[in-house]
Amino acid sequence: MESAFWYDMNDGEILAEIGQRIKDHRLGRNLSQEKLAKRIGVSRVTIHLAEKGQNLSLLTFIQIARELSFFSLDGFIPLVDLVSAKEIYEKQEKRRKRAYGKRSKKD
Repeated sequence: MESAFWYDMNDGEILAEIGQRIKDHRLGRNLSQEKLAKRIGVSRVTIHLAEKGQNLSLLTFIQIARELSFFSLDGFIPLVDLVSAKEIYEKQEKRRKRAYGKRSKKD
């Protein structure tokens, strides 16, 4: 399982792996570092450092991921259904307020 793969790595190794994956995706799209940099509005050096696993900010990662079409945070931030205030209120009203046991008959 890939998630275990990440836990076995230190921070530097994770950054290097992310950088390599960025490079692989960029080359798979046949883009130069310069062209990718221009598309997302950063310098070529920023792309070079990101691919080396150095100085990669979260914002730069998001910009690169979006441009290279591998942006997916679904596993990290699951989508939730939007629920109206009325639906929330109705669910709260239907919720059990207390537990009831068997009533004994007193004769």
